[in-house]
Amino acid sequence: MDKSVDKQQAVKNMVPQFPAADSQQRSSSSSASSGGRNKVALKECRSLMDWIRLSRSGEDLTGIGGKVIDVTPEELRKHNTENDAWMAIRGKVYNVTPYMEYHPGGIAELMRGVGKDGTQLFDEIHRWVNVNSMLEKCYIGQLKSEQFFEKKNFSSRLNFPTPVLPPVFKEPPATTKQPSSDWFQSETSVTVVLYTHCTSMKSEYVIVDRDDNDLQIFTFIKPKMFKMHINLTEEITSTDKVTVMQSGAVQIVLKKENPLIHWPSLGETLEQNFTKTHPETLSRDCIIDTVKQLTHDTKLFRISLPEGCLMTVPIGFHLRVYHTISDMELYRQYTLVLPSMQAEDQDMASDQGHFLYLMIKIYEQGALTSWINTLKSGSSIKLSLFEGNFDETRLEKCSHLILFAAGTGITPMIRLIYYALNDPKKNIRCVNLIFFNKTQEDIIWREEFNKLTNQDERFQVKYVLSQPDSQWSGPVGHLDEELANQHIPPFTSLVDQNMLICACGPSPFTANTMRLARLQGYGDQHIHPFLG
Repeated sequence: MDKSVDKQQAVKNMVPQFPAADSQQRSSSSSASSGGRNKVALKECRSLMDWIRLSRSGEDLTGIGGKVIDVTPEELRKHNTENDAWMAIRGKVYNVTPYMEYHPGGIAELMRGVGKDGTQLFDEIHRWVNVNSMLEKCYIGQLKSEQFFEKKNFSSRLNFPTPVLPPVFKEPPATTKQPSSDWFQSETSVTVVLYTHCTSMKSEYVIVDRDDNDLQIFTFIKPKMFKMHINLTEEITSTDKVTVMQSGAVQIVLKKENPLIHWPSLGETLEQNFTKTHPETLSRDCIIDTVKQLTHDTKLFRISLPEGCLMTVPIGFHLRVYHTISDMELYRQYTLVLPSMQAEDQDMASDQGHFLYLMIKIYEQGALTSWINTLKSGSSIKLSLFEGNFDETRLEKCSHLILFAAGTGITPMIRLIYYALNDPKKNIRCVNLIFFNKTQEDIIWREEFNKLTNQDERFQVKYVLSQPDSQWSGPVGHLDEELANQHIPPFTSLVDQNMLICACGPSPFTANTMRLARLQGYGDQHIHPFLG
C-alpha cells in the first residue's frame, strides 16, 4: 500500500502542475473563495457543444488518417507545438491540436502538457468529463512506456508545490478471504446472509439493488467493492432491512410476495458473482423528488433511488452524476449531504437508504450543471454507487475537529459536523468551521450554521469573504499562514487533544490548507483532504 502511494506521489511530482503558478487562471482559482472552475474567454463557436459537434462531424481529428499506432516517448516529445500537439493521458496518446481553441483554460495552459503526460493537467480542469469520450476522435494510440520522465529534467526547471494525496494510514492486513453467503427462510421472508470476514463492517457499506428477480448486493470491504449477483427463485415485494452482526456478517431480509410458497433454493448464481467491482462503472436511473434553492446559484436536491435499491452513503463519500450529450458522457462527483443541520429535521427515508441529498452549485456555462439546473420534481438523473476513502473511525478517535471549506467544499463538512455534535459518546469537544466565500450571498446554509452556534457551544463558525460589500465587518481575504495559525495550534502545544484537520474546495485551496497544517507540525494521521 505504501509503495503504490509512493509511486503515485513520484509520478505526480514529475508532471507539470496546472494551471501555471503565475497564470491568471492560477491566481483566480487559488482564491480561497472561488469554489469552482475558472475559465479563459473562448472565441465564438468554441464552446463544449461546438467541440462535440466537431467531434461528430466525421472530420479526421487524429492528423494521421485515423490510424491507431503505438507511440514511443521519443515520438511523443516531437509533437510539442501549437500546430502539432500530442498529449498522453492515462497511457493513451491524443492529438490535441484541433482541441486547442476549445480548451476552457486557454491555449497557453494546454501547451504545458503537450509532448508529455498531461493527465494531471487535464484532470484539473476537465475532471468532470470522460476523457475517452471527450477526445475519442483525437485518439492516436497507446503510449509504449509510461515511465519516460526523469525527475532531474524537471526539478531543475520547475518549482511547484507537492501535490496533495489522501493521507496513508496503516491498517490491519486485509483479509484474503472473499465474502461467502448462505440463506434461510420463514413463511413470510427470505434472509440472505453474507459472511464478509470484516469486523469493521457497517450497514452503510452494504448496497442492495434489486430489479424484479435480479438481485445484486454490494459490500464495501476496504478498499474494494464486492458484488453478489443472484436471480431469485421467486418474487419478493421489498427489502425490509439490512443488519450487520458483530462478527461482520450481514443479514438482508427480503419479504416474500407469496408467503405460501416454500423456496427450494435462493436462486441462480449469475455472472460475476462475488467479484470485485468498481463503483464508478455501475449506475442507476433515479428520480428527482424535490428541489430547494439555497443561494442564488446553489440547489439542494432530494433524490429517490429506484424501487428495490437501498444505499446509505458513508460519511465523507461521494458519487457521480452522469449525463450524456451527443454520445459524450459527462460526470461530476458530489458528496452526500443532509436535509438540515437540525436533528429534528432529518429524513428517516434517507437514513433507511431510499433517498439521497445532493447540494449542487450551478455554473451558467457548465455543460453538466446547466443541464442539472433544468431538473425538477419527477426528472430522471443517473447516479453511480458511492466511492471514497474517508475513515469514519477517525472521527471516533478525535477530540477536536477543524474544518476548512471554500464554496461548495462545505458539502463533506456537513455530515462531519452533524456526526460530531450528535454522537452520543460526545468524544468531540470542539468543532471549528472556517468557511470561505466570495460574498455574503454565496454563503450556503449561513442561518443553519449560526443556529448551531447558539445551540451547541462546541461548534464555532467563522466566515471569510474575498469580495465583501460595505456592510461586511468580518474577516476578509484568502487562506494564508496568519489566518491558518489562528485556528490550527502548533502540534507541540497539544496536551490532551486529538486533532483532525479537514479541507475541501478548489484544488489549490485544499493543497494550501494541508501545507499550512504541516507547517504547524501535523502529519497524515491528523489531516484529511477531500479531493474531487
